[in-house]
Amino acid sequence: AYSIAEMYPYRGLVDGGEVVHIKTSKISTAAASSLKCDFNYTRVAAVAVNPYLMKCITPSNLVPGRISLRLADSSGYKSNAINFTYFERVFVEGVSPSNVSVIGGDVITITGERFFDGIECLFDNTTVVVATVVNAETITCVTPARSRGVSVVEVSDGDQIKHYTKFGMRFEYLPVTKVTSLSQTKARVGELVSVYGENFLNLPSLRCNFDDESVAALWISDNHIVCSVPLAKPRNRHNYSVSVTANGLDSDLATSFNYKTPYVVSTVNRTAGSPS
Repeated sequence: AYSIAEMYPYRGLVDGGEVVHIKTSKISTAAASSLKCDFNYTRVAAVAVNPYLMKCITPSNLVPGRISLRLADSSGYKSNAINFTYFERVFVEGVSPSNVSVIGGDVITITGERFFDGIECLFDNTTVVVATVVNAETITCVTPARSRGVSVVEVSDGDQIKHYTKFGMRFEYLPVTKVTSLSQTKARVGELVSVYGENFLNLPSLRCNFDDESVAALWISDNHIVCSVPLAKPRNRHNYSVSVTANGLDSDLATSFNYKTPYVVSTVNRTAGSPS
């Protein structure tokens, strides 16, 4: 008689093709030669690695879920059962934002289906980052540092034997904006302020932020943009920080900015015209 102590991995794709290693009680060479792996009555060849270790390749399974795995021989004897779980491939639908900073540390959100705890993100086939699972349709990952350019992210298809998707979800690394000066550090709502610096990209997402208030930027060059001063929220201080972003995440603070006292109309004198 022989028995199964444990196996690895205990999960696999419904497609099959996983190599499963099974630790057993001692099995003689003669007995091992006739053994099969029985996956819920679907039998595949078992190969003896040594007297205490067998391996077999998982067959495909029509539906995901838990099944029983046993070792069986030609005499009809079956070992004790151990659970093996089939799961479906992860599906990836999209990634956002489409732009991140070259310094890394941005959080990207990946949407899809069948995400689970232990899933990972693979950046450019080189850097692995453990994902935060929001739910079965959403995960987030923190981007590693990269040089400027297009990057591809995939996600793992298994928490033990790693398979990675091949959807080729792309996003772009952008250089960090550097703000060096403003044309004026004091202005009224609606007035135009020129912002000078480095790495201003001509993108629809280019914006100026006056503290928490964001407005679209007019791109002039890589070193020059123009923004209209937005209406400010009431503050207990006069100084505001101006920043520039090209993706809604990354910004570089400028020198402080102050709002001028708005014009106030005190009286209106009618000098001509009909009262009606």
